[in-house]
Amino acid sequence: EMDMVNVAIGSENVVATTGSSMDGSSLVEHQTADRAVTLLVRAVPLPAGVAQLLEDKAGLLRSLALLNSENSEEEKKSARLTSAVLANLREFRDSFTETLSSSTDFEAEDIDRIWAFGPRRIGPNLLLNCIPGYERPSVFASLEEACQPGAGLRPLDHCVINGFQLASLSGPLCEEQMMGVCFRVEGWSMPEGLGTANTPQSTTTSSNPLTSSQAIATSP
Repeated sequence: EMDMVNVAIGSENVVATTGSSMDGSSLVEHQTADRAVTLLVRAVPLPAGVAQLLEDKAGLLRSLALLNSENSEEEKKSARLTSAVLANLREFRDSFTETLSSSTDFEAEDIDRIWAFGPRRIGPNLLLNCIPGYERPSVFASLEEACQPGAGLRPLDHCVINGFQLASLSGPLCEEQMMGVCFRVEGWSMPEGLGTANTPQSTTTSSNPLTSSQAIATSP
């Protein structure tokens, strides 16, 4: 094991971490102070074309975030999530899949692993679910009528997303917003029952490494 500090992500992005690397690779293990929760996170640069596409389509990503929200159907209709907007979102999903998979570091299947865009759910950074056995819906799943929001989510799933949003909003360099970084979460272990309705709030907060975004914010 070794402490990683100021590890470069591509030519422009630098991320600092105090976590422990696994076998000297870019995969970093983070644990809570009580070692109840463990995350394995790897940070990789997004191709310039992918980051630019996300910046250019911030308006569509805002519509996608609303579609994935817990707002009522009436609120969504009032926000003009029309059939034309949904068609544009599907077209964007297809073009984004092609652009992302054109890089040797990504594949077409990664489109179904997208946990979130960030920051503010509309930014040029990605959070990918690469956890074996965790088949959560991607952000694009809401475009399909058969999708049930929240189905199959682990307890504390929202904490992972919130941590990513905070980390990508205030990066390690002068707290400037990150640009063009993909965080792959490749492992997530925690005791059974943690984060459920039977867990005291104080326990959930202190045992979750993402409530303060530290686990993702300090990934290499």
